[in-house]
This record gives sequence, structure tokens and C-alpha cells, in this order.
Amino acid sequence: MVDYSQPPGGVSGAMLGRWLLNGVTAGLYVAGSAVFFLRYVGLSPRTVGVGLSIAFGLNLVTKVPFGRAADRWGSTPVWLVGAFGSAITYALYPLMHSFPAFLAVVVAGNLAGSLDGIASSRYLAEVMPGAARTASRSYLRSVANLGMAVGTGVAGAVFASGTRSSYLALIYACAALSLTEGLLVVLAVRGGRGQVPVVAPMVRTGSVWRDHPYLLVAALSGACRLSGPMLSIAVPIWIVSATDAPTWTISATLLANMAIVIVAQVAVSHGADTVAGAARVQRLAAGTLALACVLFQITQGTGGMVTILMLFAAVLALTMSEMYASAAGNSLSYALAQVGQEGEYLAAFALGTQVTWAVGPVLLTGVAIAWTPIGWVLVAGGLLALAAASRPLVGLAERRLREAIASGTTSTGALPT
Repeated sequence: MVDYSQPPGGVSGAMLGRWLLNGVTAGLYVAGSAVFFLRYVGLSPRTVGVGLSIAFGLNLVTKVPFGRAADRWGSTPVWLVGAFGSAITYALYPLMHSFPAFLAVVVAGNLAGSLDGIASSRYLAEVMPGAARTASRSYLRSVANLGMAVGTGVAGAVFASGTRSSYLALIYACAALSLTEGLLVVLAVRGGRGQVPVVAPMVRTGSVWRDHPYLLVAALSGACRLSGPMLSIAVPIWIVSATDAPTWTISATLLANMAIVIVAQVAVSHGADTVAGAARVQRLAAGTLALACVLFQITQGTGGMVTILMLFAAVLALTMSEMYASAAGNSLSYALAQVGQEGEYLAAFALGTQVTWAVGPVLLTGVAIAWTPIGWVLVAGGLLALAAASRPLVGLAERRLREAIASGTTSTGALPT
């Protein structure tokens, strides 16, 4: 059980507040943005989908340049631009009355959110050593999930009234929370300024795109996070189309997933603070997700309460995989990055997860669900192959970084002991 009254060392009250508010904002936005776009702005579902796809596509091509910006100018100014930029774009939402205006605002909002995420990750690389960073990231993820649960619940209550003023209230709440988040960033940076290590400038050896072992680990880590699109997209479709479970099971499984992450993320992350430990935890992520796939397949042939219990067992395995993948990815993304280029490397690592979100829905609906009765089993087989590849690929990236350290092209201390 996470003790929220005693955060890990290095996690200040300002940092705690920032991650909590960021989670609340995310919960409000995820639960309420679609309703706002459709009912307040008056856009069609197809128009919203096209606009968001364009915005997410621009995120993919700008993420690494944003990471380089954080490396060059430091995490603090980039973080502040992201936080205050998000507040401004939320405040502009009610002014959207056409597709071009909608597109401009959602693109600006997504880019601001990308800056915020990249800079906050690099900030943690600056102020925390490897072992403490893994534990702190897991703790902050639990805090953010707690905030998301609160935000999701508030959004549901706000939209129950169905009035235009309630839609406005939710969006302006997002703007106010993002503004407050920016102020907390200032406090967090001031409070942690003495902890920031002085790192000697590295000899830049080139773009992250030349570090093929690191990119392979990023792709593998992203694939191990297939639990995200699986839970959000494939599982609801599967429950409705292939099982006899009642529709309320969909909401219940989502809430169960959120509750487990809030309570158990820190405990599950133990042992992932070294490269070898993170590789082992990543294998567990792929293995437990494969188990979840098999359990989902079984529910096609069960009935009544047995189906419901099997679905919850599958979601439990899926949630364990989600937490394992998060802990392993957090550790490996930092530990295998070139010192002095953390922003660029962390941004590239995050692309693995974004590609999984782009490919995952097609894969899951086109294979796991469509190729019944063996679709889920085929996906499970692919995940077990990923588990087998984890340690060799991580070892390859580790050797490349050690060679860079030995040749003097990067600083020592990147690899946790």
C-alpha cells in the first residue's frame, strides 16, 4: 500500500502536488474532452478524430526535437513553457467554433503537453540518482493515477447535468489546474536546485537515431506496454462482442485497473533500479500480459459468473504487466541514455509507447478479436517472444553505453550498479 504521507527522498511537496494536479487534469480531459468537442463546440465525431490524429502525428515528429531543446536550454524553461502553454490552450477551448480553430488549439495543446512531459522526465534525471529515480517515478505514477481517478469521477459528476455551463466549468478547471501546475514547477525547481548535479559537457557523438541498440530497447519497451490499448479499446469490444458478461463489467474492470495501480505500483517496481533488474521486470511485463491474453481467450467459452471472474483475473494480470512495463521502462530509458543527451534520448524512448498506441488497436481488433478462437493466443505467443528478446537487447544497449564511457564520449555514472 502506498503511503502518501511519506514520499521517497527527493520528492518534494511541490513535486507531489504537480504530479497530483497533472493527474487530475488528465482525468478531467480524458473523461470530458470528447463530450465538450461534440456537444459544446458542435463538431462531428469524424472531425474530432481527424483533428486528434493530426495532433498526435505532430507529437511523434516533434518529440525528439523537444528533447534536444530540453538538453540545450535545461528542463526548467521547457517545463514552464509546457505547463503555462497548456493552461493557455485550455482557456482557448471555448473559442473554438470551426474545424480550423479546433485543429489549431488541439495541436497547440498537444505540443504543450509534450513539452511538459519531456521536461518533467529530464528534470527527474537531473535531480535524482538511478536507484532513487526508479522508486520516485513509481511513487509519482501512483500519485498521478490517484489524481486521474479523482478527475474522472469529477468529470462524470459535472457532465451529469448536461448543460453548456458544466462543459465550460470543466475546461476552465483544466486551465486553472495547468496554471497552478506551472507555479508548482517553479517551487519544485527552487526547492531542488541544490540537488541538481553538475555534469561535465559530453562530446556529442550524434543523434539518438544512430544509437540502434537503444532504439531497439525503446521499441521493445513500447511493445510491452500493449496493455494500454488492450484495456482501453480491445477489452471493452471483446466483452461486448464475444462474452456474455454484462456491460457494467467494462467500467468495473477499468476502475479495478486504476485502483490496483494506485495501491501497488511502488511495490511492483522494487528490483527495477538496475539494468539487469529492469530487464527481468520487463520479461515479467511481457509474460504476465501473455497470461492475460490466454485468460481473455478462455472467457469466450465460459458463462455467467465464471466469465466475470475470469475477466477480472485477466485484468489483474494485465494490470501487473502495465506496472512491470512502467517500472522497467522508467529505469531503462534513463540508465541506457547518453549523459548530457537525456532529453533527446527520453523523447526517443517515449516514441516506442506512442507507436504501440498507433499500431495496437489495429493489431488487437484485427488479430486478437477477429481471428477467434486463437487470436488472443497468437498475441500471447508474440509477447512471449518479446520476453525472450528482452535480456539480449538490453545487454546490447548496455555494452554500447559502456563502450561510449570507455572511449570518453560520454560521462561515467550512467549505468546504475
